[in-house]
Amino acid sequence: MIEDEKPVNVSHSHENYPVMSWEEANTLSAFLINKKYDYGFGLLIKIGVYTPLLISEILRLKWGDLILENGKPVNFIINNKDQQIPLNIELKKIVLDVYELFQAFPSSKKVDRNTNVVVRNGQPQNATQVNRFFSGVVTNEIGREIKPSALRITFGRRIIEQYGDTPE
Repeated sequence: MIEDEKPVNVSHSHENYPVMSWEEANTLSAFLINKKYDYGFGLLIKIGVYTPLLISEILRLKWGDLILENGKPVNFIINNKDQQIPLNIELKKIVLDVYELFQAFPSSKKVDRNTNVVVRNGQPQNATQVNRFFSGVVTNEIGREIKPSALRITFGRRIIEQYGDTPE
């Protein structure tokens, strides 16, 4: 071994994929919902920071999981482990607002309760498509790059651990 050569230290810490702050997540979500009309991806971020659901769990959500037949929001979402995840008042209002925007969008057909929440061009999205979307499309809005891993470490309780902010 050459004396000057130093071993390469590969770090897999969260510093490589910094957590979005509460303000960044809300700014990005508002931009997606109100300016890009990407209601599903905007709601994905909101649900992600308000609940401890995984991205894969959010991608499986249908409008029937969030909105009751009478048009009122549900009080909780059931995750993969059959746990009831409560929705606070703020998130319920956001869900209703996005649902109404989604239904009023000129090119969309009537949204039924079996329609996935996160769709693009009428197609449900998967984790790979979400990663591609967030890799470059909306990074300018918050002034830094969003790596796909940043979403995973931002969502749920991790935003509270990192910044001490609460979604209440």
